[in-house]
Amino acid sequence: MREKTIVLAGMCVLVTLESISAPDAALLRRKADDAWVQLTKNVLHPKTGILSDGIAPEEEKPGLRCDRYYPTPAEIAKQFPNPAGWGTAMEDGVLHTVPMLLAALARYRVLGDEETAAVARHIFAGLKRCVEVPGNGFLARNISPFDMKSFYWNCSRDQYTQWIYGMWRYYKSPLATAQDKADIARLTKMVAIYHEKHVTPETDYNSVRYDGHPAIFCRMWVEDPYKKPTVTKKQGGSVDGLCAHEVLRLHEIYLATWAMTGERHWKDLYDGIIEGGLHVAALPLRENLAGFTSFQMQLSQRLLWEEDPDPVHKAKLLELLIRGAGCAAHSFDLTEQKLKELKGDVSAPMINWRLQKMTYMNASWFCTNDFIGGYAYLLPDFPLAYGAAYEAVREFGEGMCDRFLVPGCKPDAALDARFDDLMTRIDFRTHCSAGAVYPLLAYWWRISPE
Repeated sequence: MREKTIVLAGMCVLVTLESISAPDAALLRRKADDAWVQLTKNVLHPKTGILSDGIAPEEEKPGLRCDRYYPTPAEIAKQFPNPAGWGTAMEDGVLHTVPMLLAALARYRVLGDEETAAVARHIFAGLKRCVEVPGNGFLARNISPFDMKSFYWNCSRDQYTQWIYGMWRYYKSPLATAQDKADIARLTKMVAIYHEKHVTPETDYNSVRYDGHPAIFCRMWVEDPYKKPTVTKKQGGSVDGLCAHEVLRLHEIYLATWAMTGERHWKDLYDGIIEGGLHVAALPLRENLAGFTSFQMQLSQRLLWEEDPDPVHKAKLLELLIRGAGCAAHSFDLTEQKLKELKGDVSAPMINWRLQKMTYMNASWFCTNDFIGGYAYLLPDFPLAYGAAYEAVREFGEGMCDRFLVPGCKPDAALDARFDDLMTRIDFRTHCSAGAVYPLLAYWWRISPE
């Protein structure tokens, strides 16, 4: 076993570089390289620098597998099949691309090679474009590769969380030039201004769609965080529908903007809501929190832990991060369950969404009618095999990442062994979703932590 002491946010941390035998380490590296090659060759778009949600079958007509099912600019102009681009391969571009950027940064810390650096720069340019193209501080989930300007209008709290963290990490990385840092500060401030403008009592604290109408999954704050919460085993603790794992996302935007611009205004906005945010964040977590939600929660909490200078806040945030790491076991269990259902085969490709039956999303839970801002939300129904393969690959990776977002993360022999086992059982060469980015990130974070 080799160990290395590194300085992490002012703390000396003992990091285990290899906790497995040499042959197993070589096999794990091959698996990680398989994931890297598949993602960079087939899933990461060469024009946009953003990951596709999934790729088409290899045997179909020639062309890029990552954009074969992308909507046309005409379809996007009509916000079809829905304003979030759900089911279209453009749904979670930013959500998956930020972990790919983080994986590239960690890989570069270890290898220091130009190939990895080039991938990171390509992704960074793509993530910048997702704010530059809208131009008003709104974050596009993805940009059409066909005209490099079309995008869907319903972003989400999830996408903003990932984008802010990724920009902040790149800003602090050795790859960031002075111009990169200026661009990041400028674009992050645009996002912060957008939220300050729209996240108000008048919008019910919704960051709103690009066209100004309410957006689904964009609630960012509440009127009174100290109001008596709703607490259930299934949903966890929430105040006015904003759950414990969701509440610190607006705080992340404001604090990151202060950290990168030095403008006191953003720190003042953060200071005005952090006590209430920590109060809600400490409520019980949802039972069996899914990997994508726990990972986002950990990202927002980690950024706050690093940038908030208040020692009392830091102590509370560390407690929350340690609690969040406890979500890992459920994510591993879910991967095991899905792999069993699929008999270990996670190669199911994405299917053309235009040929699928579509379910009309009843939006009565969100507004007074079924059309939100004049648009219906139609959801393509995909075959279960593709969804299960996607979940199986991403869940255990996200669970492992939850642990590594805890400062000074201590080794967990049992979980490490489960991760090694799952990595060796999955064929990343044939996997067709962007979900492979999460075990890839976990692999490199294990060697080179944040």
